Amino acid sequence: MAIAGLVCCILVEPLLHAVHLKLLLIITALLWIAGPVILAASPLPLDYWANAFPSVLCATAGINLTFTISIVYLTAVQPPESQGLCGAMCSIFLGLAFAFSLPIGQIVMTKVSGRNWMIDAPKERDAYDEDDRSSMIVGYRAAFIYAAVSAGLGLVLCLCGVSIPQALRVGKEVEKSDDDRRSNEAEMQSL
Repeated sequence: MAIAGLVCCILVEPLLHAVHLKLLLIITALLWIAGPVILAASPLPLDYWANAFPSVLCATAGINLTFTISIVYLTAVQPPESQGLCGAMCSIFLGLAFAFSLPIGQIVMTKVSGRNWMIDAPKERDAYDEDDRSSMIVGYRAAFIYAAVSAGLGLVLCLCGVSIPQALRVGKEVEKSDDDRRSNEAEMQSL
């Protein structure tokens, strides 16, 4: 994950110069969806290189790219004196998202499997019988499906609710008429 995170941080800068921010957000949303779907659909026993590694890679790329793109976009539309506060708010919202979504995933797993595996787990690892294992697997798959559905909701919100002006295409100077410039300025101020 650390290596993938570093690679994503290095790749973001050229991507921001080459691709529109909304398209990058859509790609990262698809990565967010792919990660849990890979694990939910994986056959057992789980093969690390065929299933877990691609899932972790998708999740790592999704979080790193989404966070960086969001910071760039949100700070670009703020006046310079508010950009630090905007970055701090992005970090806070990211932490809040994790703080709410992880317990909800645990609740989904508990309700679907019929047992709270964090509390009711046997003391010994090998003490699970076959019914316990299959119940636990169903619970985990439900939690991964919940994660994919949540990411899908994020994709829908991105498609319907995010409007990124072409003027924010980093590093590209776009030739504009005075009317286009005025409409972009009005759009930026309305954000």
